[in-house]
Amino acid sequence: MYLSLDQELDRLFTSIYLPSGDLYIGRQAISWGSARVIDPTAVFSSFTPGGSPAQEISGVDAVRLRIPIGMMGELDLGYVFGEHFRLAESAAFTRMRTHLLQTDLTFLLMDVREHLLAALDITRSIGDAGAWLTAALILPDAFSRSGEPGSPQAALTVGIDHTFGPKFYGFAEYHLNTAGIGYPRSIRISTCSLRIILPSVTVCSSCGAATMQPSGAPMCCIRSCR
Repeated sequence: MYLSLDQELDRLFTSIYLPSGDLYIGRQAISWGSARVIDPTAVFSSFTPGGSPAQEISGVDAVRLRIPIGMMGELDLGYVFGEHFRLAESAAFTRMRTHLLQTDLTFLLMDVREHLLAALDITRSIGDAGAWLTAALILPDAFSRSGEPGSPQAALTVGIDHTFGPKFYGFAEYHLNTAGIGYPRSIRISTCSLRIILPSVTVCSSCGAATMQPSGAPMCCIRSCR
């Protein structure tokens, strides 16, 4: 006799509001970085090429404590349980966000599957446009007891977006990843993305009036590799 139980729960967590911060326990979405297409810090999210920038983030089993600092700052501490709760498959992180000179700054340190990840995220306005930069440095096997640390790897995303009146929105991103740089035939090193969002037209079935609403679907997505 064979008995199995399968589940695909994506969110199931409890929130405990403490005097000093908020505690989240259970399956939850954890995501950082301001990148729209490829986020160097999205170690808990699956990336689908050509997918929507607003695609749903998969939940992970974690314990997370978020402590506000001042009006716009935050200290974020957490532990993400890996497969079968093994330490080598789990992750622990510390993240701090602050605001300085009209710029949002976020610092991240993480032990993920015995690799060290250090990241910096910067967002601010430049005129009427928004700009962001997310940079990450990865030291493979930095916390491994079985081998020597691997060669450092860097990842970078730089982007800008702008709203062109009430009907058009567009953004552009440049992505760089040095992982596998010695294998240019099989590893994509850098990509560029450009998206323009067009409004959709909705026609009323009763009176025939047409209204324009943001679509959310990209009119064009251009990627080049080298």
